[in-house]
Amino acid sequence: MLRARFHIALAQLGKTNLDDQERQWLAPNDVDGGMALLNLNVSNNIFLYEQTTLRNDTVWQELADFLSLSHIPNVHYEGSKGRTLNKNICLPEYDYFRSVLMVYSYQLSRWMQDYFFPVAKDPSRPDVFVGDIERVEKIIATSYQQDPCNRLILQPLEANETRMPSNIKYILDPALKEAPMWIPSEEYIANLTMQEKILQEEKKAKAAQKEDEMRRRKEKRNVTVAERPAR
Repeated sequence: MLRARFHIALAQLGKTNLDDQERQWLAPNDVDGGMALLNLNVSNNIFLYEQTTLRNDTVWQELADFLSLSHIPNVHYEGSKGRTLNKNICLPEYDYFRSVLMVYSYQLSRWMQDYFFPVAKDPSRPDVFVGDIERVEKIIATSYQQDPCNRLILQPLEANETRMPSNIKYILDPALKEAPMWIPSEEYIANLTMQEKILQEEKKAKAAQKEDEMRRRKEKRNVTVAERPAR
C-alpha cells in the first residue's frame, strides 16, 4: 500500500509550497501525510518522467538536455521486468483493495495537476522538470483517476457538492449488476491499519533521521566556508 503513495515522497522534496490546502491532497489520513508530511527542502534539480513515456525519443532528448549531454542512446531500452505474480488483481475479490488504492491514485492525480505541474511549467523554476509534460499531464488526469479493471467508479457527488479529499470514494459500478463489493470487517481493517502505521512510523523516523543528517552536513559546510582564510 505504501508504494502506491509515491507522491508523498515527491512532495517531501519541498518543490511546492506545501501549505495547509495542498496538504489535504497528500494522504491526509496517514500518519506521515497531510499536516505531518516532512518538508526536506531539497535544493537539487529533479527530472520526473512517467514510465510509459520512456519509449518516446522526446523524453530521452529532454533528459540529455537536462544533464547537459548531446544525446542519450535509447534504441535498446528495456524496462524493468519485475517479479511475475500469479494473481489477477481484477478479480472481484480484489475490488475492495483496489478501491483503497484508487483513493491514493486520485489524490496523486489532483495534487500533481494543481500543485506540481504548475511548478514544472514555471520558467523561473528550472529545478523542476517533467519529461514530455503535456503527455504526462493527460495520463495523470485520466488514467490515474480510473480503475484499470473498469469495475469501480468514483462515487458521484451530491448536488452542489465539491470534490474534496474527504469525499473520494470508489464503488462497484452499478452497471455490472453484481453483488455488493466485499467489505472487510472492522477487526480485519484494524489489523491492517496497525501494520501500516508501524511501517509508516518506521519510514517517518528514517525520513527525520535523513533530514537531521542533511541539516548537520549543511551546518558543517557553512562552518568550513566561514573558517576558510581569505586570499
